[in-house]
Amino acid sequence: LAVGCIAVGAVAWLSPAVAQIASYDNRDAAAIQMQRSGDKTQGAMIAPLIAYIKGHGGGRTYAGLSDNWGQSFTVGLVPVYKYLENEDVDEVTYLVPTLSLMLDPQTNFDEDNPADYALFGIRYILLPTGSGSLVPAERVMVDGPYTLWEIRSNGYVDPVEVTGTLSADRADVGSSSFPLLYELGANEDWSVKWPGLPNPPAPSLPRADISSGLPPAGTVDRTEADLSEGSLSTEVTMNKPGTLLFSVSYDPGWHAWVDGRPVRTEMLAPALVGVPLSAGEHQVVFRYIGFRWYPELAAVGLLGLAGAFWLGRRWRNAGT
Repeated sequence: LAVGCIAVGAVAWLSPAVAQIASYDNRDAAAIQMQRSGDKTQGAMIAPLIAYIKGHGGGRTYAGLSDNWGQSFTVGLVPVYKYLENEDVDEVTYLVPTLSLMLDPQTNFDEDNPADYALFGIRYILLPTGSGSLVPAERVMVDGPYTLWEIRSNGYVDPVEVTGTLSADRADVGSSSFPLLYELGANEDWSVKWPGLPNPPAPSLPRADISSGLPPAGTVDRTEADLSEGSLSTEVTMNKPGTLLFSVSYDPGWHAWVDGRPVRTEMLAPALVGVPLSAGEHQVVFRYIGFRWYPELAAVGLLGLAGAFWLGRRWRNAGT
């Protein structure tokens, strides 16, 4: 009788949780079925566009933000920017609470500002069919509700001329970099490249020298990138001494070689990687090298445990 009462009480106590889980599973089953249907129709339409992006590469893709029209631009029930992530497409402005130094500056991305696309290495734009390109770009492909645009002049690397410095740390790199992004938006010449940030007299806001009359710092002749493996190589012709901007979040793990010689990387606002280059033709290689001492740390840990065990036995034996 006692066991029966306990069983009845347990069932009664757990039944709300069981009912909630069952209801959640049923809703999930319906959503999964709807998404499978969307994958067969809309997924088949967007597939050639994704294949083009992967086949040509050279830059990132923009398909809206989580806080603008991108949330309602979907494949089935999934926003396109999330669908691209699932397809291993290198994209930008997928705003998530990560610890990247680029997170704060990225929230200030202006989709109507061509200079921001160059700054963040955005080469492809996925938009709903029927809407024009947000910035000057070439329409590449249309399939159903999806249209792919390409900015052929943009890529992961860009020769720039840095004319000053900006002091910031992890706490204020976003707010300190915002004036640069804002100032870039004041320029109507979409072809101008990001030239860096001059050192303004206090207390005025930092201003970027974005005069369209400036000659370009250089040209990118060829680029091969595999950022998923942490590597990029490029050939650049510099018209004058300048800096090669690499549109990835700055991290000490990024190392660079210029013409086969190691060169120290530097942080370019807002928190991007750069290397100084002299005038002329150069071959530049970037490679990410993470922490490599995990086996040694594991060995030290095992030795420490063994040593603690040995000392414990000695103390125990000495006590007896």
